[in-house]
Amino acid sequence: HRDDFLGMVSHDLRTILGGIAMSAARLVRTATDDDAGRSTLNVADRIQRYAARMNRLIGDLLDVTSIETGHLSVTPE
Repeated sequence: HRDDFLGMVSHDLRTILGGIAMSAARLVRTATDDDAGRSTLNVADRIQRYAARMNRLIGDLLDVTSIETGHLSVTPE
């Protein structure tokens, strides 16, 4: 079933992205206060931004699939 498959794939992708984000956070925590450390911080920041963007894209794809299949539920606040 398409929804089940996409749910499984999105879960797996988000798990991998979580590992990438945690690795980038570790780079931030262990960066030294010199040119090399600042370079590491810049790279880690880019990695975190890319991971966040990919996570949003996964969510958007799941939303589109839910809309297409009529399973999107909206809770007004």
